Amino acid sequence: MKSAQTSITDAYQYKTFSPYINNMKSTRYSVVCVFCSHKESTPLMTDGSFRNCNRCKKQFKALVTNK
Repeated sequence: MKSAQTSITDAYQYKTFSPYINNMKSTRYSVVCVFCSHKESTPLMTDGSFRNCNRCKKQFKALVTNK
């Protein structure tokens, strides 16, 4: 028995019926350094999840924020 093949255009599309996932907002990350609590840091990743502190110069994984 041969199964139906998925077309290449549909293969990587993410579809869900879950209202929680569909209404989910993008994640925001805190700019506060986890080592020295300085309120200024530079993002190292485009989403801001990994940052570099402007004071102590350490690199850190940013905490998720509600703001």
